[in-house]
Amino acid sequence: EQRTPGYYTLTVPEGTGLFETIRAFSDLEEVAFAEPSEVSFNSALPFIPDDPDFPQLWGLNNTGQTVNGAAGTADADIDAPEAWGVTRGHPNVIVAVIDTGADMDHPDLQANILGRGPEDWDFADLGDPVPDDLEGHGTHVAGTVAAVDDAVGVIGVAPKCRVMPLRVDLTTGMNQNRADAINYVARQADDDDDDRDDDRRFVINCSWRMNGDHAGVRTAIQ
Repeated sequence: EQRTPGYYTLTVPEGTGLFETIRAFSDLEEVAFAEPSEVSFNSALPFIPDDPDFPQLWGLNNTGQTVNGAAGTADADIDAPEAWGVTRGHPNVIVAVIDTGADMDHPDLQANILGRGPEDWDFADLGDPVPDDLEGHGTHVAGTVAAVDDAVGVIGVAPKCRVMPLRVDLTTGMNQNRADAINYVARQADDDDDDRDDDRRFVINCSWRMNGDHAGVRTAIQ
């Protein structure tokens, strides 16, 4: 039984064909889809190291400056300073970063990480609810999303939003864990609609690729 209600990972009995079993399950009226349970290897997008100074963040504001020996192209950016004149985000906008987790004590993130309470945010490890980042990719992505505006380190694109870091294994992890994480956020949004008065909105960030089509993840996104 997976963390998404109605999702299951099954063992095929010895001597039974995998694809024959999948076809048999797919023919059942009560089964929405059946597919092989696969591992996705090294599927994080390439890691870009953090830079401590805003003038080096050419993706946010490109003046044609030289960064790491490469000259930029003026205005080839997302116009972050212009956007900040309109909004810098809102604490009720929660960005769920489904990635390798996050450094929960990072000085540029800590103030913007949503309170976890007893919730399990680690979809990669059983019995470990804390989404500690062991690889750095998720921390980098979370910082790009909403690093604190505090004259320390870098600033995120939406520094007034909050981050919900959900950990999955992007190196040797099962694809169905990503579906569980996406469905978890959807349930949180539904619960907020039903139970809260603070008008929260949820955004999901998935800075990774897949090793092919996966019906569980595709259905979760839909």
